[in-house]
Amino acid sequence: SFRATWSIDAADVQSYLLQYRPDTDSDVGYISVSVPGDTTTLVLRHLTPVTKYEVKVYAQYQKGESFPVSDYETTLE
Repeated sequence: SFRATWSIDAADVQSYLLQYRPDTDSDVGYISVSVPGDTTTLVLRHLTPVTKYEVKVYAQYQKGESFPVSDYETTLE
């Protein structure tokens, strides 16, 4: 597992949508998790050791969602 953390830059965020998947396998769909708008961290669990993951975070508003903030993280053994 690893912890994804982000900062809040707007007062009207209703929730955040996190999507993640192994970076090397584009055939695998994203795992999606939604958290309340006042949440700024989430532990991503049940990951494969020594694997690079792509992680996207979307801010969700009443009128739609933001473009994602994307990053990569590699799990340890």
